[in-house]
Amino acid sequence: MRFKLEFEGKKARKMFEDLPFSVQKRIRIALEKKLLTNPDYFGISLKKPLEKYSKFRVGEYRIIFKKDKGSLVIVIIAIGNRKNIYEFMSRQL
Repeated sequence: MRFKLEFEGKKARKMFEDLPFSVQKRIRIALEKKLLTNPDYFGISLKKPLEKYSKFRVGEYRIIFKKDKGSLVIVIIAIGNRKNIYEFMSRQL
């Protein structure tokens, strides 16, 4: 069972595109090999107040996502360095 990948809005896509190309490449490979094949195993649920999201770790970067099992879609909410991604997500609530 393979999931499809989508970005939630322009902001999430821009966060990805603003990363250095080498980081983008590393994230793409990790998403393809791990997250899109088995998000339940590789994704880690977040704690309150972000409990409806999960995270996926790629080096020092975190991908915040939610999954829709009914349609087999992984929706990327945000991508960023682990130092500030959770603060960014808290401000979005």
